[in-house]
Amino acid sequence: MVDVGGKPPTRRIARAAGVIEMRPETLKRIISGRVEKGNVLHAAQLAGIMGAKRCADLIPLCHPLELESVELEFTPQEEAGRITVEATVKSTGKTGVEMEALTAVAIALLTIYDMCKAYERGMKLGEIQLLEKRGGKSGEWVRDRAEDRHKREEVQQVGCWVITVSDTRTMETDESGKLIMERLKAAGHRVLRYEIVKDEADQIARLLREAGEASEVQAVILSGGTGISARDVTVATVREFLDKELEGFGELFRGLSFAEVGPFALLSQATAGVMGSKLIFSLPGSLDAVRLAVDRLIVPVLGHAVHELERHRLR
Repeated sequence: MVDVGGKPPTRRIARAAGVIEMRPETLKRIISGRVEKGNVLHAAQLAGIMGAKRCADLIPLCHPLELESVELEFTPQEEAGRITVEATVKSTGKTGVEMEALTAVAIALLTIYDMCKAYERGMKLGEIQLLEKRGGKSGEWVRDRAEDRHKREEVQQVGCWVITVSDTRTMETDESGKLIMERLKAAGHRVLRYEIVKDEADQIARLLREAGEASEVQAVILSGGTGISARDVTVATVREFLDKELEGFGELFRGLSFAEVGPFALLSQATAGVMGSKLIFSLPGSLDAVRLAVDRLIVPVLGHAVHELERHRLR
């Protein structure tokens, strides 16, 4: 263990956060108190506090600390199917409480998973990170990543079209299209139009032409028709309209997909690009693929990307 005997005690504060993602119906069950094991958020709060207090027992070489305060906040986002957990830990001592705050978040998230896994085993835990720390020789530290700086310069409400390409789906059965719209609205964006078209190049091209002429449209998200069969014509059609292809989108999507489905990820031609001053995304039709693309790639960058396109267009 690091010798902290010669350090003077100072006031120490640390904040950390993390996220658990789930289906909206699972989150509704938590909020409405319909989980068989009991009140999920109350149990997670107690577990997080206990985790912070037992941090030194869980992590080797971590100093046992006398904590003055451990607070946990839970922020459910019902439409997005997410719960954000934030922990604040305070102490007066010779070493910081960052690990206690991070442990509190991790244990709280694990508790939510444990209490709800009977309803959904595919929940995802992530984005566990230190937000800030105060006190000690190093003083104050506040997270300020490049993506956080970008968020200060972004379009808050992007006008979107959502297009599903399918020979069989209807507006009642199109779960992927509904998910895209839910995620966009939860992030504060506007869905201006929702269409389902057949796997026909002329129908896809017609909508892309209309989108190009509609001044209020800033992004178009298509799902379906990105495979390798003869009927999968979406990507080839979309590419005819692109002024610039964002090759990184397809690369990142297939990399993330590989972690979930293995080599089957290479069968997807998912892509994105720029048509005039508008963003175009072409996604696979499966619900899991859409969730992955929208949550991990599109929503985090959409507002900033549109800002960049419009900023350069207006120069």
